[in-house]
Amino acid sequence: MLAWLSSFLMDRTQVVAFGGNKSTLRRLLYGVPQGSVLGPLLFALYSADVIRIAAKHGVFIHAYADDLQTYISCAESDQNTTTSRLLTVVSDIDSWMSSNRLKLNAGKTEVALLGTRQLLAKLNMSPLQIKNQVIMPLEKVCDLGVIIDSKLTMESYTDSVARSCFYQLRQLRSIQRSLTTDARCTLVTAFVAN
Repeated sequence: MLAWLSSFLMDRTQVVAFGGNKSTLRRLLYGVPQGSVLGPLLFALYSADVIRIAAKHGVFIHAYADDLQTYISCAESDQNTTTSRLLTVVSDIDSWMSSNRLKLNAGKTEVALLGTRQLLAKLNMSPLQIKNQVIMPLEKVCDLGVIIDSKLTMESYTDSVARSCFYQLRQLRSIQRSLTTDARCTLVTAFVAN
């Protein structure tokens, strides 16, 4: 089994093609093949220590491939302590990543405070500093394609999905005359089923 996994990861090369030109062939020393079935699983195994780091500080983590979200809940009176704990976790994760040939991308880091309108009005919405990046708390964040707003209403996400559906329906309407009756029935059945 180990030899099979090694053969999947070792002796890989890459070339970049652009505008009809190709770069020289380069040997890859690190990483897993993107787009492969095993890639996300192997990356998750490689980075599993991140979950232990967060748990050590009492912070929860959600991981999907190379996308990580840390989250923690607290009472209004514990906001400063909780923020400090969260920043410590991010710092520890950054140190672990650096020592394991990974990079925490502070530029893609987002922060959101979630709660009721009354609770959010009482909280200090000050920016956080992560790796020389100032991160302002946002009203909405996107997590794996789902838009989450600070009050958890899901309004922005449902609006986005509805807009996308109407766009797709308009696209289908423009080609409906070109489709066979069976194809039109399949489209209607698929749309109703979803």
